[in-house]
Amino acid sequence: MIPATLLAVNTTVTVTVPATITMGQSSVPPGNYSQLLAAKAIWSVGSCSSPSLLYAGSQNFTFTAKATVAKSCNITTNDLIFPPAGDLNTPIDGQTTLNVQCTKGTPYTIGLNGGTSGATDPTARLMKKGTESIRYGLYQQAGGVAPWGATSTIGGTGNTFYLPTIVYGRVPVQPTPSPGTYTDTIIATVTY
Repeated sequence: MIPATLLAVNTTVTVTVPATITMGQSSVPPGNYSQLLAAKAIWSVGSCSSPSLLYAGSQNFTFTAKATVAKSCNITTNDLIFPPAGDLNTPIDGQTTLNVQCTKGTPYTIGLNGGTSGATDPTARLMKKGTESIRYGLYQQAGGVAPWGATSTIGGTGNTFYLPTIVYGRVPVQPTPSPGTYTDTIIATVTY
């Protein structure tokens, strides 16, 4: 119920009807939603000099409540940490998980850039420590299968829950640089 409003004779008033979309409706697909609502305005007219009721009335009317659910996606991840190794004479594997949450029914793809070295080959990214580096690759499958880059993407369809996608990493056999921690930064891009 909207509170009463004092009006002068022959005036128009605009009334704001508060509305709230409740939380916890994550299973709704993108689109436009609306509902036709019925309402009733009730009024009475009196005067300051004569407080008795001079006129009363009501009017039924309808209005539409509208909301748009837009397509959206969120992504979270953890670092990919390769196990320590004394030499790079055998391949070293590691993995992490990307978690993607998209609006229900929203198709998406995930691409991974070439890291800070700007590698265009997904298998030739570089983790660096000063001027030294270690070559590594990111893959869609374990064992160095299906390189994962900016154009070789993985896709899915949103279902409102976080969907885990495993990122497989592999350091191939190569000359071993000096001991230390080697790092790179990868940007994951979700296109929807």
